Amino acid sequence: MTAAAGLEAQIRGPMLGYVFDARQESIRPVLGIAGSSTLGPKVALDFAVRQASISPNQDFAMVVGGETRVPYLADLRAADPVVRTIDGLPPAAERAVLSPRGTAAAVLYAEPKQLLVLTGLPLNPQVARKVDLSTDGVPPLVSISDDGALVAAAFPETKSLILIDANGNFAALPDPMEVRSAAFLENSHDLLAATASGVVRIASNSIAGVLYESASVKAISSTADGKRVLIADGDSASVIELALDGGDRRQVDCPCELSAVSRISQGIFRLNEVSSAPLWLVEVADSGLRALFVPPDPAE
Repeated sequence: MTAAAGLEAQIRGPMLGYVFDARQESIRPVLGIAGSSTLGPKVALDFAVRQASISPNQDFAMVVGGETRVPYLADLRAADPVVRTIDGLPPAAERAVLSPRGTAAAVLYAEPKQLLVLTGLPLNPQVARKVDLSTDGVPPLVSISDDGALVAAAFPETKSLILIDANGNFAALPDPMEVRSAAFLENSHDLLAATASGVVRIASNSIAGVLYESASVKAISSTADGKRVLIADGDSASVIELALDGGDRRQVDCPCELSAVSRISQGIFRLNEVSSAPLWLVEVADSGLRALFVPPDPAE
């Protein structure tokens, strides 16, 4: 971050991070500190944000904007964001998905059915390759590794999970798998997948281990150190933290409708979508897990 950007961030005051508000078609900051925060006003962009994927470091976002659904790279470090297009990315994008560290992205298109892999984010973005999706169609769920070499495409209705490598090879996992959420570990080709029966770890195109058994897992994510997984379990209305090496388990209840586990800052994860109800977060600290809420915007 430049000195000028740092000064502007100080002027804005403390901020946890950014969230996508689908209702207002905008990106909004979560202002304040953990346990005492509010939703801020829309980030000033010249177009409606149809979809957004925000970097875990909260310094930029891949957004699909405007009536023509152009994919943009929005630099969020300064008070006035800098937005630019990326050579090789056409309009009419369906959505963009960032990798765990935000160094790569998958941009999906419905017509023609294709996926463009973007690497070098955020400073030197470039289209690394195109993946033809005309045979299987556009997957409802996609995850991409930090080096952009591996893409996981999940089709819950057909209970199939396909891994696409850097050479364009498609490898379907042999066992039927209804994937509800998926996330690569940071700087790794190991994939965590939440299925209809629980959470599994996938390595080398096969299941390497079952981490958690439950039929009500809504979403998963991993911590920045890549050593722990966070699981949103709908039936227990709780967030469960498991060490990937089989260590301790921690848990916290959340009186909300869990739909996500998405990092918005170091140690803070979003658990539901922005709505007229409170926005719920979970704080992950050495002392344990803590559920926090951000009150809805009183203007709404």
